[in-house]
Amino acid sequence: MNVTESLAALGTFLGSVWDMLSGVTVPGLGVSFAALFLAIMIANVVLAVCSVALGVGRGSTGYRSGRGRKSRISENRQGDEF
Repeated sequence: MNVTESLAALGTFLGSVWDMLSGVTVPGLGVSFAALFLAIMIANVVLAVCSVALGVGRGSTGYRSGRGRKSRISENRQGDEF
């Protein structure tokens, strides 16, 4: 089995799974499992981008966190906090 046949088989399998998930609705919500999966994935990406943009959450590298490149605080700035 060469690469082209492997990709074709994978595409067929994933296409069939996607069709199945698109046809089955989540009880009580009235949306398909595929739509729910996409909504969760898009929300995850949006939250990750927002956390990086705002500097909060799991990607935070504040100057007092010790995770930055220069974690040393100068003597003149030791008491600088909001």
